[in-house]
Amino acid sequence: MTTVPSVSVILPVKNEVEFLEATLDAIVAQDYPGEVEIHVVDGGSDDGTIEILHRFEERAPNFHWSSNPQGLTARSLNQGISKTSGEVVVRCDARSVLPLDYVSTAVRLLDETGAANVGGTQRATGRGLVQRAVALATTSVYGAGDARFRIGGEPGPVDTVYLGVFRRSVLEEVSGFDEGFVRNQDAELNSRIRKSGRTVFFSPDLSAEYQPRGSLRELGSQYFKYGQWRRETTRAHPEHLAWRQLIPPLFVLGLGASIVLGMFGQTTAALVVPAAYGAFLLAAVVTLAQRGDTAAMLTPVVLVVIHVSWGVGFLVGPFK
Repeated sequence: MTTVPSVSVILPVKNEVEFLEATLDAIVAQDYPGEVEIHVVDGGSDDGTIEILHRFEERAPNFHWSSNPQGLTARSLNQGISKTSGEVVVRCDARSVLPLDYVSTAVRLLDETGAANVGGTQRATGRGLVQRAVALATTSVYGAGDARFRIGGEPGPVDTVYLGVFRRSVLEEVSGFDEGFVRNQDAELNSRIRKSGRTVFFSPDLSAEYQPRGSLRELGSQYFKYGQWRRETTRAHPEHLAWRQLIPPLFVLGLGASIVLGMFGQTTAALVVPAAYGAFLLAAVVTLAQRGDTAAMLTPVVLVVIHVSWGVGFLVGPFK
């Protein structure tokens, strides 16, 4: 990289009119001293997103957008990368708000660590009861295990990060995002980066606000797909499977075994998994209530949705 490398911010969107304007405001306002270009790829929005893109096109000379009729995130990311030229590529989401020094901090970390990709914490927040409960659950060990990009932790090499700030040369060498992955394309890409001998680096100095799903139905659908496509990533890169990714499918199998045992009159054995999980949920709600948000009372329901949906998706979702 040059002393002050040029930067391209890539943002795939589809029907995010509720969140997009705040996201773009934060990107435009970045304090980075070098050149920053912004490219949004719309995946077929019909909710007013296009009107926002037109407004920003008039407002910011470094802002551009294009359409991806296919709508898939990986294709949109690759399209955005191909239409930009920055030495550093910043991946962003429409539900995320970057702090004003995000790009500056990320470029500094790339230089200091020599990593191929740097990222930080997904700082989930929420406006309503369900969103706040999801934020509490997914930023705790109860909902995210040891994933540093969700719960925080010490800086260092990791398996994957939230969003990601990449050296363009590395993205080109590993052929970008795999467009066969509907979800989990970030983790799959990071697996290939790590296989190439390079580092994916987590730093708590990078943190982006994130608005999670606002209904349990949307959350369940999201996590079912997460589980499904994590299985596909595991098939492609089995050496990078993390222990936390096995717990939900093992839990679902345990529940299934409990039902079978109960049907055959083995009541005591049938209660082992449900009782243990009930104790787990109790510990979760007691711990999360200490954060002072009444939404903690809903976190047991949120955790059940997350764990069961992810586990079922991993076990029975359609293959790639």
